[in-house]
Amino acid sequence: MKRPEVGIEWGTADVNDAAIQKLIDEVAALHRKKSADYTGGGDADPFANYKAVAEVGIEPWLYVFGRTVEKFGRAKTWTRAGKFECPDTFREELIDLALLLLIIVALLDETEAACSTK
Repeated sequence: MKRPEVGIEWGTADVNDAAIQKLIDEVAALHRKKSADYTGGGDADPFANYKAVAEVGIEPWLYVFGRTVEKFGRAKTWTRAGKFECPDTFREELIDLALLLLIIVALLDETEAACSTK
């Protein structure tokens, strides 16, 4: 798997910060893209598709957690197979997992904010 280009030498504190920032930017861009795909863009709630499960009694954050378990299981299967025929696909899966974990935190933060106003 090729490491992303960050413009500085690997193995230094600066490159680690730059690499993490590049990944954070990548996750944010993926979130914007997926949000636009689900909402059509504009000011619509980017988590509306996850929150819809509340209509059937499922906490949205718990639903997203279930999706992370599913994706993690898929990634685990790939690692157990001992081969990566398409490492880019594995990387994409990990980026998607990072985004889903952040969405869980955002949904929990919303829940906590709603609880603290009661």
